[in-house]
Amino acid sequence: MVEAAAPPASGEAHANSSAGTSAVPLEPPQRHPKPDREAHKTLTNSLSEAIKARKKRINEIRAIIAEGRGSDQTGVEDGILKERNKTNKEEFKAVLEDKLEAKRSLEIITDRRDRFRNETRDMERQNPDIGSTEKIEAQIAKLQNRHDHTIISLKEKMKLLAEINKWEALRKSATAYAERIKTLEGMDAECTSASDELERLDGKLSTLQPRLDPLNEKLDEPGPKPKPKPKTQANIPLLQAELRKCRDLNTKEYKELKQLEAEFRAENDIYKDAEKKYWNWYDSRTKRRKEALEEARKQRIAESKKAHAYDAGNIFNEEVGFCDQLTVYLSKYVAADITVGAEDAATAEGPEIPEGGYKVLTPRDENVNVLSYSSVAARNVIKKEKKGADRKPDPPAEQKLVHSIDNLNAFSKLDIEAPLTTTKVPAVLDAVKARKEYFLAERAKKESGKVFKSTSKPDDNGDLVNGHTKPGRAGTSDSADGGLSPGTEETATGEGKSEELHFNLEARPATVFCCSLV
Repeated sequence: MVEAAAPPASGEAHANSSAGTSAVPLEPPQRHPKPDREAHKTLTNSLSEAIKARKKRINEIRAIIAEGRGSDQTGVEDGILKERNKTNKEEFKAVLEDKLEAKRSLEIITDRRDRFRNETRDMERQNPDIGSTEKIEAQIAKLQNRHDHTIISLKEKMKLLAEINKWEALRKSATAYAERIKTLEGMDAECTSASDELERLDGKLSTLQPRLDPLNEKLDEPGPKPKPKPKTQANIPLLQAELRKCRDLNTKEYKELKQLEAEFRAENDIYKDAEKKYWNWYDSRTKRRKEALEEARKQRIAESKKAHAYDAGNIFNEEVGFCDQLTVYLSKYVAADITVGAEDAATAEGPEIPEGGYKVLTPRDENVNVLSYSSVAARNVIKKEKKGADRKPDPPAEQKLVHSIDNLNAFSKLDIEAPLTTTKVPAVLDAVKARKEYFLAERAKKESGKVFKSTSKPDDNGDLVNGHTKPGRAGTSDSADGGLSPGTEETATGEGKSEELHFNLEARPATVFCCSLV
C-alpha cells in the first residue's frame, strides 16, 4: 500500500498562490468623475444652432447681392462656380447628416452599454462567485453528495436543502450573468464600430471643407457689375461686410466646437482609464481576500489533521480500519445470541432440591389434595408439569443478514466472504480478527516495531477517517473547515435517552444503508 505523505507546514501551504496578489495596494486608486454628457450636448448644440443660423443669413445675403447685380451679371464662369459649389455643398451636407446620425447612434449605444454594464456589475457585487461556474457546480455536487450519502438530523437536513437551493439559484444567475457578458461584448464591438464610422465621417468633412472655402470666397468677391440696380447698389458693401463677419464667426465657432469635442473625448478617456484601474484593483483585492480565506481554511485543516494524527505510520491503515469496522459489526450478532441464551437459562426452572430427605412443597404441590395423590388424574397432572419444567429452551432461530454497502465493501477489500446467516457469523468474525493480526504484524515489521494502536473504539457502522477509526469520543472538538468530526456519543441506559450522532463529511462518500434482519 502506498504510504501517505506528511501534510505541508502551515506557512508553506499556499506561498505560491498568494504571490500574484501580494503587491496589491491597500488603498483604492483615485477615481475620476464621469464627464457630464448632457452639459456637453447642450453646449455643442447651441454652437451648432448658431452656426446654422449664420449660414442661413449668408445664403440670404448672397441672394440679395445677386439680385442687386442683375440677371445680366451671371456669366459662364459664375455658373460653373455656382454649380460646383452647389455640388460640394450637397456632398458636405450629406456627409454632415451622416455624421450627426452616427453621433446620435453612438450616444444611444454608449448609454445603453453603460446601463447594461452597471447592472452586470451590480450582479457581480451581490454574488462575487457568480462568474465562477466551476466553483458553483463543485459546491452543489459537494452538498448533494453530503445529502445523499450522510445520515444527519432533520434540522441539519433542512439547512442542507436550503443551502443547495441557494447554490442552484446562484447557478441560474450565473447562466444569466454569462449571457450578459456575451451581450456586453457585442455592445462593445458595436460601440467601437460606431466610433470608427464617426471618425471616418469627421475625416471626410475635414477633406471637403477646404474645397468649399475658396469657391465661397471667389463667389463673394465684388467685380465689375454693369447696370446695377440703384436700390441695392449702396447696400452691397455693407452686405458683403456682414457676410464676411458671419463667415469668420462660423469658422471660429466651428473650431471651438471641434475643441470641445476633443476635450470631452480626452476627459472621457481619463475617466475610462481611472475606472479600469479601480475595477482592476477591486478584482485583485477580492482575489487576495479569497486567497487569504482559502489559505486560512487549509491551515486550519492541516492543524486539525495534525492534532488528530496517529502516532503510528500510514501502513495498512485502511485494512486495519476495515477489520475494526467488521469486528464491531459482527460482534453485535454474536452478543445477541449469547444474550438470548442467558435470558432463557435465567427464566428456566431448576430441578427440585430436597431438604433433610424431604420434598419441599411448592404452591403447585400444596394445591393438590394429598388424599387424592394416588388418583390417576392427579399423577398425570404432576407428570405434565414436571415435563414442562425440565424441557430445555429451543435454540435461537437462524436469521438471514442483509449487509450495508460499506460493510460489503469492507468484506471485498479484506477478501472475506460475507456471512449470509447468523450461524456463520462466529467463523467469519474469527477470520476478520486473524486478518487484523496479520496486518498488525506486517506493519510492525515495516515500522521497526511501531505497532498501530487505535485510540478509540470504532463506530458500529465503521466510520473511518483516512483508513483509521476515529479518535476519542468524549471531549473532542471539531474544526469548521474539513477537520475531523467527533465520534458517536451514546448513552445506553434504560431511561430512553437519545443518542447524538456526528458524521465526518470527508470520511467516506459511500451511501450508508441500515442493516436489517429478514
